[in-house]
Amino acid sequence: EVVTNSTEKNLQLRVEAEHGACQGKKDLATLAKKLNLDAIHDTVHEMCKDEARHGMAFKGLLMRYFK
Repeated sequence: EVVTNSTEKNLQLRVEAEHGACQGKKDLATLAKKLNLDAIHDTVHEMCKDEARHGMAFKGLLMRYFK
């Protein structure tokens, strides 16, 4: 992970990272559903929702203090 001396840049990087993590988990959950792996789908889908919440929290901080 990369940390800069700019809080704004660090928040932007976290927003992007959480978005990427969310998309990857969503793709995995979709594949698991297609393969009828319901327990894996349910678990990974919940993880995806967590990543989305984290991303929105970081985005909220970014918008509140820097935009």
